[in-house]
Amino acid sequence: MQFNSSQNFSSRVGGFTLMEVAVAMVIFSVGLLGLAGLQLTGVQNINDALLRTTAVQQAADMAERIRANPAGAINGNYDTISAGVSGAACSNRCDPSQTALNDRLEWSTAIDTTLPAGQGTVQGALAGLSREFTITVQWDGNRRGAQGTNCPPQGPDDMDCIQLTVRPTP
Repeated sequence: MQFNSSQNFSSRVGGFTLMEVAVAMVIFSVGLLGLAGLQLTGVQNINDALLRTTAVQQAADMAERIRANPAGAINGNYDTISAGVSGAACSNRCDPSQTALNDRLEWSTAIDTTLPAGQGTVQGALAGLSREFTITVQWDGNRRGAQGTNCPPQGPDDMDCIQLTVRPTP
């Protein structure tokens, strides 16, 4: 009696079954969803970093404006700056208070145009023989209508913020 094992073996191997293809498609789909989620998270993080960088640049801009106008800083022209600054700009040969007003207007406009719901404040106070300024820039990073002004944020209703403390040399 002759047994032909190669014939029986080859008839059992027929290729992929429908179940194997379905499992492969599910695994492939889950992998693609994971990649899409990573991409979305990456884009959100890049946007957050861009807004934070812009806020830091705006705070540094005001710090440099204060340092560039020492007479205005000493006289207290930068002591209280808040959102919604308005006034007339000086075109040339500005005195220190006019320069401070121009700085306030330009800074407020820059924050309004570069950050979503952006606002900036400056609080100045005497610190020994000089003045110390706390510059705060806030924005709605998630664009959800945040209105809270706690810095650092203490809840979901607070806007994102950065603070910079400056003590210009006299």
